[in-house]
Amino acid sequence: MVTSRFYSNSKLIIDFMGREDKNIMDWTQALTIFGGNIALFLWAVRQSRTDFLHMDKKLEENRRETYQLIKAIQEEIKDFHNRICRIEERNKNITN
Repeated sequence: MVTSRFYSNSKLIIDFMGREDKNIMDWTQALTIFGGNIALFLWAVRQSRTDFLHMDKKLEENRRETYQLIKAIQEEIKDFHNRICRIEERNKNITN
């Protein structure tokens, strides 16, 4: 009784059940391995593209938000400058 796989004459494999098999890998096993690898590759490509598009969309949203914040800060600075000018005018009128 054979307890593990071993190679004899590099073509014959005796498996756990004691059967002799001249083909090391059946075509269904090869198809399963290659098909699985191709499927994983395609999934990884799709996932990376999805991640890239998601990050691109987030980057664009951040750009818009930053632009809006900059415009709001610029408006506030203009407002603040106008208020300071009005306060100075009032102070000049009061002292004169």
